Amino acid sequence: MMDVVKTMLAYELLTSLTAIDRRGKTPGRGIALIRDYVLEKVKPFTRDRAIGTDIETIVKVFDQREF
Repeated sequence: MMDVVKTMLAYELLTSLTAIDRRGKTPGRGIALIRDYVLEKVKPFTRDRAIGTDIETIVKVFDQREF
């Protein structure tokens, strides 16, 4: 069950950060730190592409408790 929750959270995180980027405004300091950290691990979502490996990478970050 935890794997499903972590995967859902990874999708939410990636889509939220993509939405923030597309909005074009500067995020707050905390969100900017999270965004920068995630973008060290995965490529920014700038065009239509598969994101399965990105989700797996974010789940690994959750598993390693790097946040």
